[in-house]
Amino acid sequence: MPIKQISAPAAEPVSLADAKNDMRVDADFTDHDSMIQSYLIAGRQHAETICRRAFVSQQWKMTGDRFPSPMAGRLTEYWLGQQWGLAGMGGISTFLPTGKTGYEIVIPISTLLSVESIKYTDPGGVLQTMNAADYKVDTMSEPARIVPAFGKNWPTTRQEISAVEVNFTVGYGAAAAVPEGIKAAIIMYAKAHYEAAFDDAKNNEYDRRMRAIDALLIPYRVHSFS
Repeated sequence: MPIKQISAPAAEPVSLADAKNDMRVDADFTDHDSMIQSYLIAGRQHAETICRRAFVSQQWKMTGDRFPSPMAGRLTEYWLGQQWGLAGMGGISTFLPTGKTGYEIVIPISTLLSVESIKYTDPGGVLQTMNAADYKVDTMSEPARIVPAFGKNWPTTRQEISAVEVNFTVGYGAAAAVPEGIKAAIIMYAKAHYEAAFDDAKNNEYDRRMRAIDALLIPYRVHSFS
């Protein structure tokens, strides 16, 4: 499903002052502040990509052509079977070997903080907003999942692209909530690039230092998207 950031984080996990202190750059020396700040942003983006996470809270929008169904594309364009969670559904609603049911909307960025809305275009072309009581959000899983509530179905949508829209917030919360290991990796990233810009010897160590940075991030990586 296509995904787009709606609002960027309000702050970076690592402040410029903290980075300069760790990098042993004098606080009164400001000539390179914009450079260091750009490396901190790039380091955060690199770490978020490696971890498949957002760090400081940010809002995203994900769209899809229709709601998920385990029978989509098998019997009809839109499967209108029995309701989710009811007895007597046979193999259709049983958990698949992956532990998934086929009904999930999977949020590809962790950690999910909240789902603001699920909107869809109904068969008449009218944009509707689902009642939050009609779906259940699983934040115990990473990545998080959204499924219909007990006894509910995903609504039928109009047959057009981007007929479904999910708006959500992800991240650890404020900058102070971001784990120290992630902050250390971001500082190391900024330091590696800053020093390589002025020292050829440090530039030769770039690959080794990047491997060390990625190793720091392994404990925070979301490993499964199946």
